[in-house]
Amino acid sequence: MFETLKADLTKAYQGVTAFVQAPAQGRWSQEGARTAEEDIVIFEVMVADLDLGQWQQRRGDLEIRFRQARVVIRHMDIGLI
Repeated sequence: MFETLKADLTKAYQGVTAFVQAPAQGRWSQEGARTAEEDIVIFEVMVADLDLGQWQQRRGDLEIRFRQARVVIRHMDIGLI
């Protein structure tokens, strides 16, 4: 499924960086003082113009595809040197 996602992102945004070799581990508190954990991977794309609606739809699609309660998509402005 990760290979398909990499191909999708490359086609849509002309490139992707995938941090999947050594998955990081996410941990968070849940109700009742329980702690949940899971491995996470990070996919990074850079775009000149951000289409929030498109990314919101993509997030929903990814949540279904990967059976996740929430997929985190974040954005930030950067300056290139």
